[in-house]
Amino acid sequence: MFQDMFPTKKEYLTEYKQSGKTVQLKENNDLNELTKQAYAVVGLLMKGVKFNKTQPNVKRILEKLSEDNKIQKELSQFMNDNPELKPERAHRSKTNDRGVMNSDTPIPKQFNDVTIAETESEIVANGY
Repeated sequence: MFQDMFPTKKEYLTEYKQSGKTVQLKENNDLNELTKQAYAVVGLLMKGVKFNKTQPNVKRILEKLSEDNKIQKELSQFMNDNPELKPERAHRSKTNDRGVMNSDTPIPKQFNDVTIAETESEIVANGY
């Protein structure tokens, strides 16, 4: 399994599950041994060792992730320096006592003349 390792972003990682249950290592010795083996494999991959014919180019993936990370940081800094360019976040909708959604966000002018049916019978009555 370690020969299939390649760099990725943390946001793409999830817990390993079998039959819907999270697999956990109970022994620290097991975790330490796996970590040691993983570092050994990473070292070999960084030296260009290929374990199989279809193995991805680990160095290239790492370079690309580094570039993407740099661009993301620059974009974040740019947006922080220019708050007028930040898109407005939509407000959370709230429900009234009848369970009908009310939005804190003003309705754009082009939608002011649109009425929203609140019940299925209103939808049928309006011919939809």
